[in-house]
Amino acid sequence: MGVATDSRMESAVATPCWRNGGRAGWRTILGWTDPAIMQATIGALLILYGLGSLMLPAIVPIKSGGAAVDAGAGLLNGLLSGAVGFTGLVIDAWCRQRAWPREIQRSVFQYVGLFVFVISAFCLGAQGAVNANVISLFVLGLPAVLIGTWLGKKIRDQVDEAEIRKILLILIVASGFALTLSRS
Repeated sequence: MGVATDSRMESAVATPCWRNGGRAGWRTILGWTDPAIMQATIGALLILYGLGSLMLPAIVPIKSGGAAVDAGAGLLNGLLSGAVGFTGLVIDAWCRQRAWPREIQRSVFQYVGLFVFVISAFCLGAQGAVNANVISLFVLGLPAVLIGTWLGKKIRDQVDEAEIRKILLILIVASGFALTLSRS
């Protein structure tokens, strides 16, 4: 079996975990935790992960575990997505740990991101949380998303993987500080 076949098989197992993890993060975790503590904890974890990854040498790729371990990463990604909206952090790190080819990583990121956002929009709509104000904020933010996506693609095609990794890790650390400091 080639890489593409393995990925399709693994995503068939992991997809329900992404979806159900998001639902669990949204309903369960947020229902019994203090949002300020959750925010500070996740911020601290982002800082530790980012700084640790910047300081450590390259990590040996994970080759074992198969679909069950990939599903666990998907579940964790869904929990983090549902809890604080970081839709791709775990999946990004996991795909890099698996050392999948760049094209496979991109397809996984895009599929997971789209799926999480569609499910989130559906859940918010089902709760009645989508009103004229939310729609106006969406329209206001859409140009920034499109410009950021375009710039990211331009930069990604011109910068090597090691530099992209450093940039992403610095952004993860900055996100961690923003989460941790904004709670006060």
